[in-house]
Amino acid sequence: MRRSRWWNCRWSERGRPNRGGGGSQRVVPVWIQRLRRADWSYAGHRPRPRWKEHPLTGLRRLSENLFLFEDTCNVYVVRDGERAILVDFGTGAVLDALNEVGIETVDAVLHTHHHRDQCQGDRILNERGIPIVVPAREAGYFEDVETFWRQRQLLANYDLQSDFYTLRESVQIERQLSDYEVFHWRGLGLTALPTPGHTKGSITLIGDLDGEKVAFSGDLISAPGKIWRVHDLQWSYMATDGINAAIASLDALRRVGTDRLLPSHGAPMGRPGAAIDQLVTNLSRLFQVASYTPDPVSVPELAINQRFRQVSKHLWLSALADANFYAIVNDDGAAMLLDYGYASHDHAGDLRRFVEHSIEELKEVAGVKSIEVVIPSHYHDDHVSGIPWLQREYGAQLWAHEVFSDILENPGAYHLACLPMESMRVDRVLSNGEEFDWGGFRFQTEHAPGHTYFAAHTFVRVDGLKLALTGDNILTSMTGPRIGGPVYRNRYELDGFQRAIKRLREYEPQMLLTGHSAAISVSPEALEQPLNRARELTMAFEVLVEDEDSTGFAIDPRFVGIRPYWTRVVAGETVDLEITLRNHADEARTFVLRPDLPDSWTADPDAIEIEVAARAAVMSMLKVRVPEGQEPARRVPYCLDVTVGERRFGLEAEGLVDVLEPKTAESREN
Repeated sequence: MRRSRWWNCRWSERGRPNRGGGGSQRVVPVWIQRLRRADWSYAGHRPRPRWKEHPLTGLRRLSENLFLFEDTCNVYVVRDGERAILVDFGTGAVLDALNEVGIETVDAVLHTHHHRDQCQGDRILNERGIPIVVPAREAGYFEDVETFWRQRQLLANYDLQSDFYTLRESVQIERQLSDYEVFHWRGLGLTALPTPGHTKGSITLIGDLDGEKVAFSGDLISAPGKIWRVHDLQWSYMATDGINAAIASLDALRRVGTDRLLPSHGAPMGRPGAAIDQLVTNLSRLFQVASYTPDPVSVPELAINQRFRQVSKHLWLSALADANFYAIVNDDGAAMLLDYGYASHDHAGDLRRFVEHSIEELKEVAGVKSIEVVIPSHYHDDHVSGIPWLQREYGAQLWAHEVFSDILENPGAYHLACLPMESMRVDRVLSNGEEFDWGGFRFQTEHAPGHTYFAAHTFVRVDGLKLALTGDNILTSMTGPRIGGPVYRNRYELDGFQRAIKRLREYEPQMLLTGHSAAISVSPEALEQPLNRARELTMAFEVLVEDEDSTGFAIDPRFVGIRPYWTRVVAGETVDLEITLRNHADEARTFVLRPDLPDSWTADPDAIEIEVAARAAVMSMLKVRVPEGQEPARRVPYCLDVTVGERRFGLEAEGLVDVLEPKTAESREN
């Protein structure tokens, strides 16, 4: 194995709801009654017989005809004589172990959901003619992968469902299982119970095997009260929709009644009722802590009704734009803007289009003669989409904190939510903690992770008021100040909000300039509420994940990151990539990465092995060469197969390449 060059850099320190009430009797849905009444017998295997024990090297026997193979996910083998079906497939290594139990033929592979760790070896199935059966709601993630990657929103993305873990190339499927449909095989019936949560289209396969009613539950649950990954439960921006769906799915599974749960990650669970109830309790706690609390009631406004409010002599607020922005105007009529995004919420969303707004009004009401500088609170498109226009029309300079300045200049190089649609020139990079002057005012900027890791608080005193530009870290609600998160695909850190709010409290601002709740007066005591909420959120995460070392991985969808995420190259050229590895564990871990590339593509090195210190990040370099003769294509995916310590995550990370014709590249350069 060839080892890449690398270097280290420190990056971070670090009750179940009432069910029905009173003595009222719950109505049992018809589909559950049918499942309970069904003859679950699996031909020839009731009552449950004893079996002859013999040593297995790759397969673990769970009952006479049920086996477990541990791979990038748990692969389950259901046997009948010399034939078998598999539930999920991982890398496909299970095929080499089947002869241990006398299996010669695999009749089908059934998938619980579409993530790569479940199915990254499916191409082998196509090569061997083994049928693939998938949830009907996720069929496109198997058989039409190229369309998915070409069309998936990358910039200004607010669709946070975890479909980025889709295969990099299509596979042929034999059958789509609709919700509640039964898959029949040699006397066994497996019912597809819809259990959205981990993904929108996930299913749990329920059937009777060796005298037990079993449930192949995918990634709905991994252990009593635990889940494999938290970040997959956020489908929409700032939402708890996936959590809510998962709780409902768990309730449906509990009501069916099973003897054994067979998860995709974690050990099988017998008599799983208590395990499910504990997870419902833990997820309910996260739902309550992370739920969005509505802002105080406001009247909808037209975009043309922009109105500035004078906060103090030199400070002006525009609260009707999609994201609030502020103007500090000195006595000479020069202005500094703090954020400047879309004209209204309707210009953001699906439109994602900047149109000029508010500046003419600002000139009229505040006597502005020039716009000299704009300082953003963070990189999100709703806060920065108007900055390129300010630079072109007014010659404004963009000053940005070092933690997100490169994102503004190269948004396509990153894989994050809410990236700006247009790159912009950063004229001054502000270092962390830097103090600077403009227009007779003294400023300081500090890294402030929370809503996103890539954010900063800017402190300034204006007209005797101690102000803090906080972006989306602190927002108001009907119950007082709240935190702006979690949003995992913004890059969310376990203790980020706590660190940012503690530093904010030390500064003792009199007023917060928020991103969506206007300017609010605040006291150190008032900041205790969002700080306590941040602590509760951390505790809610920790009880959901199997061990403390896993918590950081469970909330970080990109602990292995590729930069640039999306790039362009001419066939025959090489792409230089920076690979960032974040170890969230309290002990050092060895990361092993192996590129998984399209046919004829090559990588240098062909493998990376690096020890990453506890709570640290490491960067490594990788070169990927696209061969000459490669047909032009848009967003061709490649992957990195990741192992951390003894745990193989599989194809955890991906990047995208536009392969260009030479003449296209020449015109791009010109």
